[in-house]
Amino acid sequence: MRKSTLLVAAALMATAFSAKAEQGSVEGTITWPMVKTVVTEGVDEATGEPTTTTTYEFVKEATLSATVAEYLTASEVTLGNLLTFLNGKKTGDIDVATFQPTEKLAAGAAIEGADITFTVTPKDGYQFQPTKISYKMCVVGTDGGNYFLTYTYGGNSVELKTDEHPARNNESNGYFSDENIAVEPAAADGAFGLVFSLCNLAANKQIGLCDVIISGNVIGDVTAGIVNVNAAEENAPMYNLQGVQVDENYKGVVIKNGKKFINK
Repeated sequence: MRKSTLLVAAALMATAFSAKAEQGSVEGTITWPMVKTVVTEGVDEATGEPTTTTTYEFVKEATLSATVAEYLTASEVTLGNLLTFLNGKKTGDIDVATFQPTEKLAAGAAIEGADITFTVTPKDGYQFQPTKISYKMCVVGTDGGNYFLTYTYGGNSVELKTDEHPARNNESNGYFSDENIAVEPAAADGAFGLVFSLCNLAANKQIGLCDVIISGNVIGDVTAGIVNVNAAEENAPMYNLQGVQVDENYKGVVIKNGKKFINK
C-alpha cells in the first residue's frame, strides 16, 4: 500500500513538472541582422607591424527567439535578379548591408526583380500572427533610392510603404531611417512574407538595410508547462520570457532546449 502511494505521488509530481502543450499563443521575434563584421589580424610583410582588416559578410539566415523557434521556420534573405549584395558599410553607429541594382531602376513604381524578400512559415498545426515590423534603412551617397514595402498572409497583400525615400547616410539626415510599424492582421495558415521592392536608383548607387525584425505570436498547441531545469542539457543557452539570453544566476522562469523551466 505504501509503495503504491509513493508511485502515485511520484507520477503526480512528474506530471506537475513536465512540459505540456495546450491551445494558446506565445510571443517572439524573427531577426535578420543582414550583415556582420569580420576582423582579421595579420602582419605587414614590409614593416613587421601587426595589421587589422575589417570585412563584411552578408548574413542571409534569421535568428528566432527561443519562445517561437520550435514552431516556425524562417527563410534566408532572397534577392531579385536585378539586385546584388555589394558590401557592408558603417553608417552612424550601425553596420548595414548594401544592395546595388544591376541596371538603373526607374522611378514611380516597384520594379519586378529589384526585391528583397523575407518569409516566416509556421509548422503544421500552427498559425503566425505578426504584430510589428521593424528595420533600419538608408540610401548610400545618393538622393535617389525609394522603396515599396508589402506584406502577404493568408492570400492577402497589404502595402505598408509606398514609394518611400529612406534617410541618406550622412549626419544631417541622421544616417538612417529607423522604422517600427505595427500590423494587425488576423492569424492565418501558411507563410507570412515581407517584401522590399526598390525603385529610382542608379546602377552605381546603393540602398542599405539591416536589423529586419518581425515580431508576433504563434497560435496553436504551444508549450505551457514548467519542467525541472535539471532535466535539460546543461550546456544549452537559457533565455527569459522576453527572449533575452540569461546565465545560471538568473532566477525565475527560463526557456532552455525549447522548454520552460523554473531556475531556482
